[in-house]
Amino acid sequence: MINKVILAGRLIKDAELKSTTSGKEVCQFVLAVTRNYKNANGEYESDFITCKAFGKTAQFISNFTKKGNKLAIEGRMLTGSYEKDGNKVYTTDIVVETFSLLDSKKSEENKISYKAEEIDEIPTNMELPF
Repeated sequence: MINKVILAGRLIKDAELKSTTSGKEVCQFVLAVTRNYKNANGEYESDFITCKAFGKTAQFISNFTKKGNKLAIEGRMLTGSYEKDGNKVYTTDIVVETFSLLDSKKSEENKISYKAEEIDEIPTNMELPF
C-alpha cells in the first residue's frame, strides 16, 4: 500500500506553531495549490490543503516561511474525525515528510530542501492542540 502526496503551492497565511499535550511541537499551515486547468470562466482555481509538520521540521517551517511563500511538500495523507456540536466532522491533512522552499523574499536562487526524517521522527499517532 502506498500513501504518498506531493504538493506545490503558496502559504495562504503564516504557519502556526503550537505544542501537543505531550510537548511535541506541531506546525499547521494551508497551501493554496492551483489546478492545472481553467474553469468555465477561463480562470484557474485553487485547492486549499491543510498540512502539518512535527518537531524540528515544524520549527523550521514556522521560522523560515511567511504568507505567500512557495513551498513544495512530500508527505502522507492522514484522515480523522471528531465530534462538534453533536455532529461528526471528518478531517484530511497532509503530514509533511520532506519539503522545499521554492522562493524567499531575499533571493529566488536561495532554494532549501529539507527532509523531516533527517531531523526528527514523525509521529503516527498524534495528539493535536487544535
